[in-house]
Amino acid sequence: MAEYRRAEIISGSFIVLSVLVFGLFAFKVGGLSLDFLFREEGAEFVAYFDDVKTLDVQSKVAAGGLRVGFVKSLEPVALPWTAADLDALRDRGAPIDRAVVGRIRSQVKVTFVVTATDLRLGEDASARIEQEGFIGPFFVALDPGTWPADAPPPTVAAAGPRKTPLPTRGAGGIVDEALMMVRPTVRRIESILAKVDADLLAEENRDHLRNILPLLTGNLEEA
Repeated sequence: MAEYRRAEIISGSFIVLSVLVFGLFAFKVGGLSLDFLFREEGAEFVAYFDDVKTLDVQSKVAAGGLRVGFVKSLEPVALPWTAADLDALRDRGAPIDRAVVGRIRSQVKVTFVVTATDLRLGEDASARIEQEGFIGPFFVALDPGTWPADAPPPTVAAAGPRKTPLPTRGAGGIVDEALMMVRPTVRRIESILAKVDADLLAEENRDHLRNILPLLTGNLEEA
């Protein structure tokens, strides 16, 4: 009887351990955080994105490749375009239209918690949504920014929650980054082709074509 109960305890313990290992593996593969289970404290930050890809609650927040927090909530919001938004798009090489200033657009409000309370964020700190590898989960990549060597900013713990939204940079994975890299080259090629097209259609070139075409036609007939 004792041997039977011992076998039951061993098999039951093995099943429980297997479930725990599988659960931890699922969290790891999904890029999720276990911070919410242990109720880690930290400073809350807010950032607004046009596109959050497949970012989800409990996705990690990383700085320099290290996990420093987790996403707390995602909320769709409607906000007006500002001149600063357009300037940020221009800096990324995207086409802009100043006429949209003041018009309402849909964005996603991302609230995340930084649990690495010894982290320091400069005035030019920003956030970006990136992807782990080619098919991995998306996460919030935090760029701490820069600051003077003799005047470092306070740590996240000392500064507390940031009162203003954190500036953001365009979201994207590896494919998006590749497209962003080739976009200036494509635009340059389009500009060159447009100039060549305009030169070919110039009146002077049309006159040359009118003079050459009869000669070509004559040569073809003789051949």
